[in-house]
Amino acid sequence: MFALCSIAACLLAVSVVKGFPLYNTTDPESPYQRDILWVGGDYQGDNTTGQHNYVGQMYVEKLTPVAGVTHPIPLVFISGGGQTGALWLNTPDGRTGWATWYLQQGYSVYIVDPTYSGRSAYDNAVNGASGQNVIHAETIEKYYTATASFSNQSWAQAVNQTQWPGTGKMGDPTFDTFAASFSQDGALYNTVAEELAMQKAGAALLDRIGNVILVCHGLASVHAYLIADARPQLVEGITLLESAGPPFEDPTGLQGQNPRPYGLTDAPITYNPPVSDASPLNFSRTDQNDNSTSFSSCLHLDNSSRRNLTNLHNIPILIVTGEASFLAPSEHCNIEYLNRAGVNVTWWYLPNHGYNGNGYYFPIEMNNLGIANLTEKWIGGLSGTYNPLEPTPNQTYPFTTKAVSMPTSISPAVTTSNT
Repeated sequence: MFALCSIAACLLAVSVVKGFPLYNTTDPESPYQRDILWVGGDYQGDNTTGQHNYVGQMYVEKLTPVAGVTHPIPLVFISGGGQTGALWLNTPDGRTGWATWYLQQGYSVYIVDPTYSGRSAYDNAVNGASGQNVIHAETIEKYYTATASFSNQSWAQAVNQTQWPGTGKMGDPTFDTFAASFSQDGALYNTVAEELAMQKAGAALLDRIGNVILVCHGLASVHAYLIADARPQLVEGITLLESAGPPFEDPTGLQGQNPRPYGLTDAPITYNPPVSDASPLNFSRTDQNDNSTSFSSCLHLDNSSRRNLTNLHNIPILIVTGEASFLAPSEHCNIEYLNRAGVNVTWWYLPNHGYNGNGYYFPIEMNNLGIANLTEKWIGGLSGTYNPLEPTPNQTYPFTTKAVSMPTSISPAVTTSNT
């Protein structure tokens, strides 16, 4: 079902409610046509009445620039960890967000509320009353917005955060707006159920709209892998802004309660040879990083369990990581894991591209549009409108790791050793 708003109504909405706060409405908006739809989900029995409710659906907005579409492949923006599609529209202090910026560049964009959050409602009668968690303000401060203000952080790079607008603490208007934007999140309670619902809804969306480029933040990287696994022929590329990980574990406790039994996901994903009780994924640690304040070294598949993520082989993936992010010390684990599984992955550590001081939520930090412009060069290359940027020579990364052996049947797509 589509619901279409007129251009005049959309322009009125832009002028009245622009992003989260109303105290800063100085950035210009681009006029757009808005369509809305729900995809995925199905009817399930209500545990209390015996009747049926529609659950597991995903709310989607399609925004089309009135000035015309100049890029042939649309973008699908997916947020993670309790955020909704509002994350991509405007920043908490009222500046232009990523989806809005891409509209201005002539892209058609789809913005979703992930299943079981926001307008993709969780149903207590079907899924259970205890099925959602809320991220506490203290957690937001410590891991997302004010990492440099906490002593004894578990990652050394926390002190580098300088790009969050405001103090990043409760009582600051920008922080309060950001904290208010979090939705209850079913993924924090049952990651497998939420991942499967997102995979089903994402596949239904792609079946409906055709080929896309996925742009995902944080925990939504898991959704990108699973949607691409289900519809590899319809995913032209994946951009992961802070990729959830590392494989097989969750050092922070922020990314779900399960230990990623499928490496990068909690829900099943296609491997070759297939995973089974007779042929499980056995893993062990690689060499320890020599940065004692970083997370522990990576878990990777043993040689006897080495296998490929075959449905992701032909899909280019870009991973972008902020300097002060809590994922900075462990992001290389995802890169190495994807390489070993035969995936074409590129890693951009933002300081190597001139962007310093960014935390986990860099898409809404002060230099967010500079990073959007940087990333668009890679995204534009997928649709033939730009040539993708080549990795900066002599890059350095927030870790030191010894060389690892790669299976002879796979050519690693990137090199992640220090220079």
